[in-house]
Amino acid sequence: MAGKKELSDAAKYMIPLLERKKDNINGKWLTGDKLTYVDFIAYETLENCRLLLPGEQILTPKLKVFMSDFEELPKIRDYLNSKRFKKFPLWSERSSVGLSVETIY
Repeated sequence: MAGKKELSDAAKYMIPLLERKKDNINGKWLTGDKLTYVDFIAYETLENCRLLLPGEQILTPKLKVFMSDFEELPKIRDYLNSKRFKKFPLWSERSSVGLSVETIY
């Protein structure tokens, strides 16, 4: 299982690549003006990095805007503010990482 250092190193490598890709896209979302499944995957991945690497400033300014815009979509905002939303577990009850904030590492 990868540890915090490996995740941090991977995030520090991949997030600037995603930022450069976003620079080449016209529109609010990662593939342009229309929200697609790619945006959902990217949001979940970036949110997991935020949760698993607290205190590290890994998100770039444009990706912070992307995250904020995604969280402000009406149905996403309603879900994130609902009783149904749970930050943990990140993946599933069978995962050895991310069951709670205490079990991240």
